[in-house]
Amino acid sequence: MASITATDVRAVTFDKAPFGRRGYDEEQVDAFLDEVVETLTSLETRINGLPDQPSVLAVLEQITARLDRIENSVAPRPGPPDPLLGGAQPL
Repeated sequence: MASITATDVRAVTFDKAPFGRRGYDEEQVDAFLDEVVETLTSLETRINGLPDQPSVLAVLEQITARLDRIENSVAPRPGPPDPLLGGAQPL
């Protein structure tokens, strides 16, 4: 049986109930709900089977830490005073 999409749910129509009864045809509604349950169960199984993903915040923290280490390793180190700048450090 094919998976049900949101479009399918929005587009579904049911016949009127047989003469003498109110509402929709109970068998059609039950059959459709069975399909919805099957699709949702399948999706839940697939989602639960996905490997745990690190949170976005944790990944951003790791990236920030790496960038800090890179910046610290390539940061200019102060050299001797520049006599042309009156003994000040170059920028």
